[in-house]
Amino acid sequence: MEKERLKDEEITPLMFLWEPYKPEFWYWEVVETARRLMMTGKKGSENDEEVWVEHLCEEGEHAGKTYYHHSSSGETVWERPKGEIRPASLQVNEKWKESEDGNGDTYWYDEVSGKTTWSDKSEG
Repeated sequence: MEKERLKDEEITPLMFLWEPYKPEFWYWEVVETARRLMMTGKKGSENDEEVWVEHLCEEGEHAGKTYYHHSSSGETVWERPKGEIRPASLQVNEKWKESEDGNGDTYWYDEVSGKTTWSDKSEG
């Protein structure tokens, strides 16, 4: 089979993909695949400063509308920004802080995801 592959000029440049593979060590392919998935599937990113988090507004006049929050700058926009966008479902550790708007009304702000709500989140 290897001789047939060497004759095919279209796939010869791709030999590096299977050249080190040895059939008698097939189980290491499973281990190596798992290792690669763990390395690429990490939660954080090297460029977390460039990541926007997508949210769905749940309350008020904009209920049901999608907005985007940039966690490092704190900026929130309605229009889809350029750059990496993650769904809010990937944000798991909520850290709510009580705050006041310009009218003195109390709202809660999640430092991790950028979500805001009028509902009291101080209890959990």
